[in-house]
Amino acid sequence: MPTRVPSDNEWGQLSAVFPGLNRANVFITDEPTPVYNCIAFSLGLTNVWINPPQPLSAFQALYNNPPYNHPTLPAASGSASIDGWATPAVGPTITQMTHGSRTSAAKPGLWESKLGQWFRITHGRAELTGTSYGRIVTSFG
Repeated sequence: MPTRVPSDNEWGQLSAVFPGLNRANVFITDEPTPVYNCIAFSLGLTNVWINPPQPLSAFQALYNNPPYNHPTLPAASGSASIDGWATPAVGPTITQMTHGSRTSAAKPGLWESKLGQWFRITHGRAELTGTSYGRIVTSFG
């Protein structure tokens, strides 16, 4: 599917849920579908739904072990290609792993996320930070 800019209505919905989004960074890269979610997409899959493993160590094990083999990197690493998200959005405590995002092939320099059954979009790396997905807590190469 070719990328497209969100309509004004779609932008209103997206920015209401994710107020940190910068409209200039948001492109829709796939239409809503219940077939796959963010975790599957971050692993390169678009034919399966994978719930975020809990706790953080199980989430990291999914990405670190076969068949995916993405090594865990320090969060500040510039070589990350996948980020794992958890709530809450602030503080050191992790309540729940919530989301996976990855660097965008469609729009280099941006990140890309499948938003549950909703759209797949591009965004700046931390622009989804907030009450829905929390914050980035782990990154993978």
